[in-house]
Amino acid sequence: MRGIAIRIHREFQLMDCASALSIEGLVLEMVGAATRRRAQGLSVRPSRWIREVKDFLDEHFKEQINLSTLAKCADRHPAYLSQVFRRCYGSTIGDYVRQLRLDYASKKITHSTESIADIATAAGFYDQSHFAHAFKIHTGVTPAEFRAATRKK
Repeated sequence: MRGIAIRIHREFQLMDCASALSIEGLVLEMVGAATRRRAQGLSVRPSRWIREVKDFLDEHFKEQINLSTLAKCADRHPAYLSQVFRRCYGSTIGDYVRQLRLDYASKKITHSTESIADIATAAGFYDQSHFAHAFKIHTGVTPAEFRAATRKK
């Protein structure tokens, strides 16, 4: 749901002729996700070990993290870790890390003059192409278009 909220915020920043409709759709998507999450029991408080995994990801998302290493650190089987993480947070570990990286990159694009390639690397993406593809799927615009739109304001 955090990703949806960020997309709503971006629509408010870009504000063009389609923004009102996009915002309405995103709000409905958020309500649907919250309803589904509640129905699936995802609002239960996660146990300490899974919160520690999430905290680790929050601090180390820029690094290359693989599931087996993460599971070993949590002293859990990788499949069990994945299942519990998704049940508690409504997202796969990979999607969660990608979201953190995209959020970080969005802020850097908006508030720095670093090149897109340097931002992609700093955020933990494999290369600029992978970053640009993920960014466009997430925001609907390329990183360069996003930078240009946020610089106009």
